[in-house]
Amino acid sequence: MSSKRNPAASNNWQTPSHLCEMIDFFVLEMGFDRVTLDPATTQENPMGAEFIRTPECDPDGLQTEWFHLLHEDPRFVYVNPPYQAAWYAKIHLEGVRMRGAHENCHMIALLPAKPGTQYFANLMGTASANCFVTGRLTFRGATEPAPFESSLMYWGNKPHHFRAHFEELGWVI
Repeated sequence: MSSKRNPAASNNWQTPSHLCEMIDFFVLEMGFDRVTLDPATTQENPMGAEFIRTPECDPDGLQTEWFHLLHEDPRFVYVNPPYQAAWYAKIHLEGVRMRGAHENCHMIALLPAKPGTQYFANLMGTASANCFVTGRLTFRGATEPAPFESSLMYWGNKPHHFRAHFEELGWVI
């Protein structure tokens, strides 16, 4: 994420390796072989998702209906989006859409933890659980920790599993 406050920031920063490992293990615990879709990644596909969307794809992750793209059930979406309003709105929309999907649909989003913002309140309103990560993450590709705290939000019918799995990272509600 580039910004006036942090010109060294980048939309290409990837999920930290230790967090990828925790998410991979959670995906396995939930009965999946791997993440089904990562709609905001790079060609390197660090999460090892079955389906990916990159900025070079057409359509990109903002235009694809995530849970309609995945024709088979069950489905697990992981997204570490560019930190932009359009992506927050898309995550909110997909969180609402997945409520009508198969009961074994799950989504995790890695987001800036900014509870005083409208986008964060909107997302919390549809999420099943949220983990406020203690400390600031150093994203892959970055040389310093992010200038903000992070949040892992979960949508799905197993918030108690999410809590048990991620509570070592921080406060889970």
